[in-house]
Amino acid sequence: MTSRFYYSTFIVLLFLTCISVFYTNENALHHEIPKHDNSMVSSNSYAVAMQRGNLIRQSEEIIPSAIDVGTITSNAILNNKSTNDESYKIHSKRRNDDDLGVLRRYADVQDPFLGKDLPVFWHLPKAGGSSIKDIIGSCHHKVMASEVGIRNNHQSDTTIAIVNVDGSNFVNVDTTTIEGIERAKQMNLAGSELAEVIVIQHLYEAEKLFDPNHRGRLFAVFRHPVDRAISMFYYLQYAKWEKYYHPELSNMTLEEYGNSNLVENNFMVRLLTNVLRKELFQHDLVRAKLILKRKFVIGLLDNFEESFGRFEKYFGWKYRENPLGQEECRAKYLSHGDNTNKEKKKHHLETVTPGTPAYEALVRQNEWDLQLYKYIEELFEEQKQMFLNVSDEYRMEGATCCKCDDPPSC
Repeated sequence: MTSRFYYSTFIVLLFLTCISVFYTNENALHHEIPKHDNSMVSSNSYAVAMQRGNLIRQSEEIIPSAIDVGTITSNAILNNKSTNDESYKIHSKRRNDDDLGVLRRYADVQDPFLGKDLPVFWHLPKAGGSSIKDIIGSCHHKVMASEVGIRNNHQSDTTIAIVNVDGSNFVNVDTTTIEGIERAKQMNLAGSELAEVIVIQHLYEAEKLFDPNHRGRLFAVFRHPVDRAISMFYYLQYAKWEKYYHPELSNMTLEEYGNSNLVENNFMVRLLTNVLRKELFQHDLVRAKLILKRKFVIGLLDNFEESFGRFEKYFGWKYRENPLGQEECRAKYLSHGDNTNKEKKKHHLETVTPGTPAYEALVRQNEWDLQLYKYIEELFEEQKQMFLNVSDEYRMEGATCCKCDDPPSC
């Protein structure tokens, strides 16, 4: 009797143990989320061709039709929706949970500066970027790595060097194209320590230029998405020298453009998350916000002078050659800008205000970007705290004038 009791008890305990182990494994299976799953956002996921903001995804699938102009367009997105792809949603949620996990070669905004950190200007088209570059190069006289450095046949140079182009100094590489980034990496741009500011457009691809000893520090100027889209449209109507110029645009109205398959679609969110073709979800917006908060010093075109002043304070830029002349140069570009739509003056332009069909068409194409821009404005206000104890005349404090020496020492 006793033996039978012990035997029955043993069988029951064994059964309960098996059940416990089974449910433990099941729970572990369903709650295990990869901590660092970068497969959806890695720069290796896409080979991107962009010229000043226009992108094409190169893969086994070809973006259809008239978008050889190269933009992230509505047609490309609508033909590649994944609303019902539950595995995509789950995978995307997991990559959002890994606390960024990418862009690690760019320093966080709040990280202490290391001696070899490099300012990296993310140039968004039609958002004041040309003026930013002019002030950096022509007024502060910083050595830049941008698209200018390969002019005058310097793309054929076999060794990295500083070259003078139109009175300003550049490194002889192009950091704004995929091919140029590869060449700059092979020539060890960051390690050479020749560039004082690097200009990029491909956020993920350009990350490979940097390393733990030469981190990039990102800054950018942002513009209201609809205003930027309007400016881009008018620019593309006559910019025949641009690779992504498309003759159809010259005969379109803005409303027709906003409803066409040539219009850009949520440009900022897509570039920040590297989700170039798929339908966007809420977690993509959240991720774009996190990247901006963690990695970017924010500037606004609507607060252009204050924005550039913040960049000067953050990176420690002061006048070193001719303070009075440099200040005049700075004031000129801040007040007039550089790459304005000069062609506008030759044509009567339609009025574009909220509520008009043209404006609302662009709103529909930028729903995620509009939400992101609202956050960018909040972040701009939040970052003001970083500069409260720094004078607005910081660039002049302790300024030196090497050109004032007799003879000039620079």
